[in-house]
Amino acid sequence: MYILCFLLLLSVVMAVYGLQAYKRCKLLGCNVMRAISDPVFLISKDGEVMKTYNEKIDRYIFHLNPVVHERRANLNQWFSEDSTRHILELIGKVLKTKEEVETVVSVNLEAGGTTQDKVRIFYFNKSSVLLMIKTVSVTNYEFEEIKERNFLMEHILDNLPVATTVKDITNSYKYLIWNRKAESLYNLSRGNIVGENADVLSKEVADSFWRTDMEATRKGTSDSIQHLHLFDGKEHILSMHKKLLYYNGEARWLISSALDITELSEKTRQLEEQTLQHRLLLETINLKFWKWDLRRKEIYLNGNLENASKCTVIKEEDYFSQILPEYRESILEGLRRIKNRELDYYAGEYRCVSDDGKVHWREGFGAVYKCDENGEPTVVIGATHLIDERKRLEIQLWDAKEKAEKANRVKSAFLASMSHEIRTPLNAIVGFSSILTHIESEDEREEYNKIIQRNNKLLLKLVDDMLDVSKIEAGHIDLCYKWFNISKAIAESVEEWKDKNEVKVRINGPKRECLVELDERRVRQLLDNLLSNAIKYTTKGYIDITYEVNKQELKLSVTDTGCGIPKNKLSTIFDRFEKLNSFAQGTGLGLSICKSIVESMGGIIGVDSEVGVGSKFWVSLPCCSQLIEGY
Repeated sequence: MYILCFLLLLSVVMAVYGLQAYKRCKLLGCNVMRAISDPVFLISKDGEVMKTYNEKIDRYIFHLNPVVHERRANLNQWFSEDSTRHILELIGKVLKTKEEVETVVSVNLEAGGTTQDKVRIFYFNKSSVLLMIKTVSVTNYEFEEIKERNFLMEHILDNLPVATTVKDITNSYKYLIWNRKAESLYNLSRGNIVGENADVLSKEVADSFWRTDMEATRKGTSDSIQHLHLFDGKEHILSMHKKLLYYNGEARWLISSALDITELSEKTRQLEEQTLQHRLLLETINLKFWKWDLRRKEIYLNGNLENASKCTVIKEEDYFSQILPEYRESILEGLRRIKNRELDYYAGEYRCVSDDGKVHWREGFGAVYKCDENGEPTVVIGATHLIDERKRLEIQLWDAKEKAEKANRVKSAFLASMSHEIRTPLNAIVGFSSILTHIESEDEREEYNKIIQRNNKLLLKLVDDMLDVSKIEAGHIDLCYKWFNISKAIAESVEEWKDKNEVKVRINGPKRECLVELDERRVRQLLDNLLSNAIKYTTKGYIDITYEVNKQELKLSVTDTGCGIPKNKLSTIFDRFEKLNSFAQGTGLGLSICKSIVESMGGIIGVDSEVGVGSKFWVSLPCCSQLIEGY
């Protein structure tokens, strides 16, 4: 019995001491929590604030919400929606694993904006956690503004009605921006094109883009009409505009916009029809409204058509006198048919003198608006609008169609000519090569070898011309500037041709030999093409090569006494595939290549010619030069 009483007394004493120890530990824990410089609080698994442990909570967080002092605030009252969702997910993870986690969240500020803070979450018990906030960055209103502007610009670009792209010209012309319209037009997602260049597109599209890219890079801007076969296999007509953008004085980006105008005519017709039948242009922009009072013979322009005092009033004869005579009668006839109820509405195109004194294209629409008790029209209402741009596009489209058809014809002729030109040296090479195996005479063998070598050179020249054309079209003509003896180069070019014709070739130049700083290979190519062209069309007389060198310029000319060039051919003589005589040997590329070479080196090329007298092709190239010592 005594033992039982002793044990009971002992348990009571231990309980009292245990309670006091628990209170001391709890007080110590609270004091420790309060001593922490960062806000710490107890959060339920549902995101409800159950307890705070220091005053910084009130200063840092709870001032954002008037209900916080009730200590039943929720996380979503001061964290962003995404951050709240993320924190709740982490709370569930901590309650399950009992392991500490850490993340960065956005905290809403009382004055607006957000701050980026680090959050640490600790296991407390099976239904709650401890959450500590550690500030890792200061408030950055500028950052929020930048995010907002970026968001706005991204959505503006994506909602533009034209395919808009941006390239980084400092990084191999790789794409930086590819909007939604570009995705639909070219059937290529931005994920597959951003960070790449145009080579990921079809060869036709890539080549076209490279050409206009190079033009825009050189000139600062480029406007063109492109005929391209896109992913649907159909030919599309694109109106393209490209502009070079600078940053801090350095060319950085190339912005491009493309508008598919293939169905422009059809869409225009549909728009006009719908507008005429249903809304009389009320929803169309840039309209000039008018109301024609048939009784007063007055026309009210713009303003409130129901209130004559707010309109410009003009006599009908004065109004129709602005229409050019060749269009006036047809417009008046259409309006008369409306008055006679022969037509429900009338539409017509015409040219007129506008208020600015200039002649413009306009399209006009009219329909009966009011009738008297007898059903006779008393008021005709309508509108006109400018169609100068549409007419310009129609002309542009027609010109583009004509150019495309011409290009196809010329290329077909070129392929036929090229096939013939390539077959000729190939036949010679194959034929004489087979004969060599049966020839024992050393002289004959030597002669056949010369023929084979000559045709080899001709074949290589044809291939080189085609490669040069390909490079020129892609805008990738390469130049390698170095010092060389121009006098020697000209002499060697003449030497190569002296045995290939009966016409004497003369050289006229300075007495002392000269060095120039240019691309020697391209200069020799230029000389060979001009000399070959002169020899081809000169059967008697002479060919003069004249050159002059100063400190800043090389002037070169090739003059012949050949057949000459008709005046109607002079403007196209440097065009690709253009041949003076379709039966003459050659591809029609030589002079075009000469022009591209000269222009790529910053020079100019021209021709003076008279039929039956001869031609003079002249070139001017900017360069550095010096006389060779000892000559």
